[in-house]
Order: sequence, then C-alpha cells, then structure tokens
Amino acid sequence: MRSRWSITSCGRAAPGCAYDCRVVSPAYPLTTDRLTLRPFAEGDLDDLYAFHSRQEVARFLYWEPRNLAQVRETLAQKIGQSRLEAEGERLVAKGRVIRAGRTLTVCRSDVYGVQGETHTHVATALLTMICLDGLAD
Repeated sequence: MRSRWSITSCGRAAPGCAYDCRVVSPAYPLTTDRLTLRPFAEGDLDDLYAFHSRQEVARFLYWEPRNLAQVRETLAQKIGQSRLEAEGERLVAKGRVIRAGRTLTVCRSDVYGVQGETHTHVATALLTMICLDGLAD
C-alpha cells in the first residue's frame, strides 16, 4: 500500500533543529471518487479566473471581482506557498458564520500561512452545514 504522505528535507537544515527541518507533505495528487487535491499549477489560471472574476462569487469574499492580471498574481502566490518549509511556519484558520439557520448554516474559513509576524492568505473554504438532530455521535 502506497503511503499518502512523504517526508522530505527542505534543504535548509538549521543547527540544533530538533526535526532536521524535514517537511511532511502528501504524496500528490490525493484522489477520491469525487475529488482530487493537488498544489496549484500554471495551467490553473483560466479556471481560477473563471470564478475570481465573477461578482456572484466575489460578494462572499474579501475582494471585488479580479481581472486577469490580478488572478495571475494570486496564482503565482498560491504556487509559491504550496508547503511549509521553514522552522516556525504554521497555518492558522479563521472562520465565521455567514448565515445561521435552523437547518442550514453557511460558514467561511480563511487559512493563513504564518511565519513570524507575516500572515499570508493561502486558502478559503465556504461550507454549508446541516443540522442532523437526533443522530448519535
């Protein structure tokens, strides 16, 4: 059975680093019947632009619809932020409820890569949760 995770060296071993500065990263792509997860690539520009440029999508985000140049810049940032490599880097997720309902709740979570005092937005998730009263854990 092939492992879904691999441990690689980041090439920046620091003296006294307890973990030898190795990076744990998935063996991409991660694939299920309905989903494939992989890092962003240059070929994703058209697909990313297709939804970053739409007003009906942007109204739920922190930015206005983006033009092609802005999406190209965003994609370059995403490509450069595909893994945590330096000691002290971490991910922080900040979420909020967009619409709370009796049955459905819509939430948004933004994920930031953090190194020192620098916070860089790396992902956004929009979630719809359904209340399933009476189900055991």
